[in-house]
This record gives sequence, C-alpha cells and structure tokens, in this order.
Amino acid sequence: NQAFFEFFPEYSSLEAFLKEHDCICDFFEKSDRTEYVYQGKEGQSWTELLMKNPDRRNRVLIRRPDGDHHFLLSYRHFTFNEEERNVVVFTDVSDLEARVQAETATRRQQEVYLMQQSRLAQMGEMIVNITHHWRQPLNSMGIKVQDLLDAYDFGEMTRAYLEKNVKETMQILNRISNTLNLFHRFTAEQREKERFDAARALQDAVALMRPALESHYITLESRSEEGLFVIGDPKLLAQAVVNLLSNAQDAIIEHQGDTRKIEIEGVREEERVIIRVKDSGGGVPEELQKRIFDPFFTTKELAAKTGTGLYFAKLFVEQQMGGTLSEENTEEGAAFTVSLPFAPEHQS
Repeated sequence: NQAFFEFFPEYSSLEAFLKEHDCICDFFEKSDRTEYVYQGKEGQSWTELLMKNPDRRNRVLIRRPDGDHHFLLSYRHFTFNEEERNVVVFTDVSDLEARVQAETATRRQQEVYLMQQSRLAQMGEMIVNITHHWRQPLNSMGIKVQDLLDAYDFGEMTRAYLEKNVKETMQILNRISNTLNLFHRFTAEQREKERFDAARALQDAVALMRPALESHYITLESRSEEGLFVIGDPKLLAQAVVNLLSNAQDAIIEHQGDTRKIEIEGVREEERVIIRVKDSGGGVPEELQKRIFDPFFTTKELAAKTGTGLYFAKLFVEQQMGGTLSEENTEEGAAFTVSLPFAPEHQS
C-alpha cells in the first residue's frame, strides 16, 4: 500500500523492492526484548513466531536513516475464496515507544535520587548511632585519664596500676575500632553478589542499632541460627534489616505504649531463609497497609524521617536478592518477614 512506499521511498514499486529483498524481514533488527521478533529468532522465521504467539503483542524494530521505528504486529489467518490467507498489519508505535523509554529513564533517575536522599538520611542516622556507640567508652576513657592524676597524687602510680589502666584503655579502643569496622561494612561500595551467611548481616544490623534502641529504653531480643546462606550483597541485606529495626523503633516511640520491645530472629524454613522483625508499636492501620512500602510514605511525626526506609528495604530484598518482604499486624504491633531463597554450598 501507499504507506509502504512512503516508508521505503527508495523503491517505486513492489517489483523494485523484490529485486533486492525476499522479505521485509531483511530490515528487522535484533532485540533482546521478548516481544520483538526477527528472522531466525529461536531458530524460526518471523512468521512462524507470529503464528505460534498470535495473542502476544509482537513487535519489530526497523532502523532507518531518520531513526528507529517500532511496529506493533497484528496477525490474522482467514479463508478467502477457499484460499488460506495470512495477513500481518504493521502499526507504527515509535512515538509511544519513545514516550515509554523517556518515562522509564525518568523513573530510573527518580530512583537514583531517592537512593541518594535515603543514603544521606541513613548516614545521618548512622552518625547518631555512632554517638550512642562511643559515648560510654569515651566517658570511661576520660575517667581513666583523670584518675592518673589522682593515682599520682596519692602515691598509687605503681606498675601494676599502669598495666591495668593500659589494658582496660586498649579494650575500650578495640571496641571503638570494632565499631569503625562495622560502619565501614555499611558504607562500603556495593559488591558483586556472593554467597554469604545472612546470620552475619543480621548480627551487624543488631550491633549497629542496639545502642540507639537502649537509649530509648527499647528491649531488643535477637536470636538466629547459623548457616543461613543466601546470594546477594551482605551490606544491602544488613541495611534492609537496619531499616526494619529503625522503623520498629520509630513505631514504638510514636505508639508510647507500656511495652517497648523488638524481637528479631533468623531461621531456615525448608528452602527459604526467614528473617522476622516484630515490634510492640501498635501495628499498621488496615487502611494504610497497602501503602507502607511506597516511597515517601510515612505516618511518623519525626521531622528527620524521609519515608523511604521500608521502600528501600523492599527494593533491596526483592529486586537485588530475589526475595520477598511482607508485613502483618500482631496483637502487640507489626511483624515484617523477609523471605530469601536458601543457597546450597555448590551455588555461588
């Protein structure tokens, strides 16, 4: 038809086209996207692929001097004058495809922005946690330094006293050093996926959050099996657990109930690794349960909260590690469950 020759203006007739090409499929470009067909895909002709998947929204990509053109294919088989006929209609959807790609790029940019904003917020929270980790040991070191003068004035500056003082001070410094190592694991760049024990990530998250929880008089009960092997980035899983613990902390503070407790456990159930975080924060209202994993959604009155903690916890668990993150209410509060595929020893 006329549209064909407008698209291929270098050919004035069908005969001229057929002198150089056996089929329009000579112009089909290869694509990794499932819905796109081309000659030889899966060892079949493009028409065979259409006939096998007539209800799929099959497409082709044709590259021309003015740019890429995307066509939606409509395939129909019918009988006319006792002859079997196959008709394929090409509908140019290039403008729609361009809009979809633009919207996809915009969404990715927004996710990057959200990730950066969340990371800044998390770094702020980590600085607060550092103060909880270091306040007591620094106070202890200050007392020991001041005690040196008293020991000197009262004639107690013996070698045994100095050895005891040095030993206890080095223990405090080692605790501070261990805290630095813990924070380094959280802030290091994302690594390639690897097989690791989720119990270690859980322990890191608990160690990071416990001082802050204790400062709010929140009891944290932690128990975990060993050998909870999964595939992914240990830092991302630990960060997801920190987000869940931080969310539980905020819920308890906001709820202002008599019981201030968080329970976290890591277990293996058949071929899944399960991490559960339960709190006594009163639970999530039913009308809000479908929105708690949305970006920027928060019920917290705390001004520093961005509403991205649960969003990124779900993103890390589901998109980065192939697991699931779900929530349900309990009698006392909310229970979040992380479920990940168990990774046998031969898998890496």
